[in-house]
This record gives sequence, structure tokens and C-alpha cells, in this order.
Amino acid sequence: NLMSSPTLMTLGDSHGCRHRIRRRLYYLSAAAAAAVAAADACGVQAFSSRCSGLRQQRPCSIHQCAQQIWTRSLRCRTGLPKAAARCAGMNSDAPQDLTELFAQLRAELSKYTPLETELALITEQACVALTADMESGHCRGLSLFQELLAWLRARIATTTLSPKSLGPLAVTALRHPSSGKEIIIIGTPHGLPGGAASENPVPAAVARAIVKLKPDLVAVELDQARGQRELANLPTKLKGRSLVMLPQEQPFDAGNLLQGIQGLFQGSTLSMDHELIQRVRQSFGRRDVDVPGYVNALHTIFAESSSNCLAMNVLALNEFRYEKAGDWGKDATATLKAAAKESLPLLLCDLPQEWTLGKVLPVYNEGWLRAKTQRLSFLADTARASGCLEAEEAIVREALLSGRGGDLPVLEYGLGLCRPAVGYSEADARSVWLEERDPAMAKSVVSALEGRARAMDGSDSRSLEHLQRAALQVGANHVEGIAQNLVQNHGFEVMSAPEGGWPRMTKKVSKFSSSALSSGKATSGKAASGKPGARTARPRGF
Repeated sequence: NLMSSPTLMTLGDSHGCRHRIRRRLYYLSAAAAAAVAAADACGVQAFSSRCSGLRQQRPCSIHQCAQQIWTRSLRCRTGLPKAAARCAGMNSDAPQDLTELFAQLRAELSKYTPLETELALITEQACVALTADMESGHCRGLSLFQELLAWLRARIATTTLSPKSLGPLAVTALRHPSSGKEIIIIGTPHGLPGGAASENPVPAAVARAIVKLKPDLVAVELDQARGQRELANLPTKLKGRSLVMLPQEQPFDAGNLLQGIQGLFQGSTLSMDHELIQRVRQSFGRRDVDVPGYVNALHTIFAESSSNCLAMNVLALNEFRYEKAGDWGKDATATLKAAAKESLPLLLCDLPQEWTLGKVLPVYNEGWLRAKTQRLSFLADTARASGCLEAEEAIVREALLSGRGGDLPVLEYGLGLCRPAVGYSEADARSVWLEERDPAMAKSVVSALEGRARAMDGSDSRSLEHLQRAALQVGANHVEGIAQNLVQNHGFEVMSAPEGGWPRMTKKVSKFSSSALSSGKATSGKAASGKPGARTARPRGF
């Protein structure tokens, strides 16, 4: 709000000082984190009254404002982290209280998984990493974890936009009040972490959901190039059975698309070290990429990558691991096959991959370079790093195999933020992944239901004018953002179930099932039997 205020904009334009103000914003960020903690400790009204004098004092700089907020917050609470005071340019003898913060986070996240030992390991390592960051004067992580905790606590009271569990799927149903058109969002993970492709219940669940929901249109999180590759790999008997559609209107102009592509391949300095990647690939031979092997390979890439190759090299390593597992992207493949078997129109509704990667890779590269020293230190302890990754994958895998797909957005964001040294980059990149694609995919599906889409082969698409129900398959983390966009910008309303109800899904029995049920923390009631279980909404920033 401060940066966008008319007074500051005028000041910056006339005196050329906006760059100096931006440099000092970190003072305000640190003070705001302290203010949030103090308000939480003593109550918002009490804290507000103690800071009310700021409006009359009219501090002459952001630095002074931050110092005054910090000073007044200390009068409300003495247990604020010492390093946060150092970030605001102040000294304080207040002890660090991060142990309690992560204990509370662990308690909230344990509502979504019965694997308490694994969760404790992850949060303990995150606490160690954040403590080290704050001791070196980097306090941003504190506010991120505080926001996560506040969001988890608020989920009980916020249920409208939250995805529900339909077996391993995260689903939301929406209906337009005047037209009666329905959009059913089917959220999926793109693979089963740490499991064999044959164990993954998602492809079968997606196919079954599409058949049972009987949509008039199937939309999938693929752009034209990726969609064409997937369609070319369909069995011969399924090729040509679906009318393949593209969005009628591009959500960006040609210049911006060209800019995104050039940013990835030409205009950007980011590149891939082919010799290094080839050496890493050859080191595995015919072996699968197990967790310790992946950790060692990741350490090699962080240690030997140049500053302009780190993000591309890590991406190439991850792609190699997925390729070895043979399980990545089977959710989209199952969607295309199901649409073809039912001879349903198919909409490729995502933005071009080059456009998205052209924006997200610089975010990763910058964040990973900042944390390179800490990341190398963490990865050097192979046993510790492997234990954390195995614990993270086990928690996500348990949720999938136990039929709690609606919990995936919570677990994936919370666990991702806890990754030592790179969790903050994951949070930044997640926003880039979602902020443009969610509105674009929502608009494309709505337009297609209204008959505004173009056939990829140039044929007549007028048969789409009377469509009533669309099934949209996307990654689980897109579900809430797309639902929110459909409600806010297109007039849809969230429904507890589509017309005709949710289909029954056959739950896959796994090694986690018995232990989860015996602990009393597995999905109960409708969610356990394949019916959606309600969860609360993930804030847009997550």
C-alpha cells in the first residue's frame, strides 16, 4: 500500500528517490513481522493503541518508521526473536522462540498426515535452517512460516473454495447460477513420489471420474505443443476420436509470448551445462535414481554449476529422475485417453510452457544462488538430506494412497516451504507458476463452454455451442486458484457436489492404510470411501 500510494508515487517521480525507498523496505518488512507477532501476543486492539502515535509523529523516513514500530512492539512482548531486531537495525535481548513456532506448525500439519515421525524430522530441520538464516540477518523466512501457521489455523472457518477429496483427487464443483453450466475441477499430482508407476492410483481415478461425471467437454493442463506430443502417443485406435480445441483468445499478445520464449532461450543468460548433466546421468548407469543417489547428484550440480546454469541443471536432473521412474505426467495421459474413449471434445487450455518457464526459471536461479552455500552444507550430509526427502515423499505418498487427495495442496506447500535453504524459492516460484496460468485456464474453459474455442485442425467448432458441463484436469495446486477466479471473474458458484452427485471411487489399498486407520488420523467418513471430504481454502499467495 505504501509503495502504491499517490503521495509516494508523486514524491518518487518528482525527486527521483523511489529507488532509495525501495532499498529501505527491508526495514519495514522486519518491523512488520515483529508487529504481527506482538499483535498476536497481546491482542490487536492493545497493540494498535500502543502504536497509534505513529500517525501524529509523521516519521521522516521508512527506517525511522520501522524503528518506532519495532520499539513499540517490544513493549507489548519481550519474547521476539533477537535476530529480527537486528534486521530492523535495533538490539534486543529477547530470546528466540522458533521452537514453539515449529511445534505449533507441526501440530497443525499433523491434522493432514498420520506420519508424525516423518513430519517431526522435516519441521525440525526447517527450524534449524531458519535459526541459521536469522542469525545471519536474513529474516524473511520468519514471516513466511508465521503466515503458514495463521492460514492453517484459519482453515476451519474457511471452507468455500477448498478442494475436496475424491479418492486421490482434489476436486471442486462449480455452477453458473443463470446458465446452469458446470465446471468440475479435478486436481492431481503429476506423479507418485517414491513409488512405482504401477502403484500410482491417480491415472485410473482420473479416467474413472471422467467416465462417471459424463462431461460434455474435457479440458487438460497442457498447451498445444505438449498436447500434440501426448496425442501422437495415443494408441492407434484412439487417435482422431476427440475434437481437439484451443482457446479462441490468447491471454497475452504475440509480443509478450515472444518475450517469454526469448527470455528462456535467447535473451536470458540462463543455460544448461550439457557436459555436467551427461556426466551425472552416466553415473547412474541402468540403476534407478534412488533418494541418496539423487541427493549426491544434486550436491554435484550445486557445487559445479556456474551461476547461469544452476536452475536449468537442476531442472534437467529432476526430469531425468522422473524419466527413470516412468511415472511423471500420467495424469494428463489418462485424461486424454479417457476423453478419446468417450469421443469427447478436448480443450488444451494451458499457457505455452516456454512462457511459464521463461518466468519461473530466473526466480529459481536467483533464489538457489542466494542459498547455494547453505544448500551445499545441507546436501553434504547425505543421510540427513536423504532422510528429509524420503520423509516428505512418504507423507505425500501416504495421502495419495489413503484417498485424501484434497490434502495435497496443504501438504505440498507446507512441506515445500520447510526444505532447508530452498523453501523460500519454492514459495516464490509457486506464485509465478499460478498467478497467470490459473486465470488463463479458467477463462479458456468458460469460453469453450460458451462456444468460443477453435479447433486445432481448423475444422468447424460450432458443435460446442450447447455444452453444459466441463471436466478440467489440472495439477492439485491449481484447483483453488482456478475456482477463485471462476467465482470472482466469471460469476460461478461453488457447489457441494455436481448435479447427480460425486461418483464413487475405488480406493487403492496400500501399506499405509492399516497404520493410518489404526492411528485414527486417516480420512474418515465420506472421504475415506471415495466421497469428497471438505477442506478449507488455500490463500492465493500459497
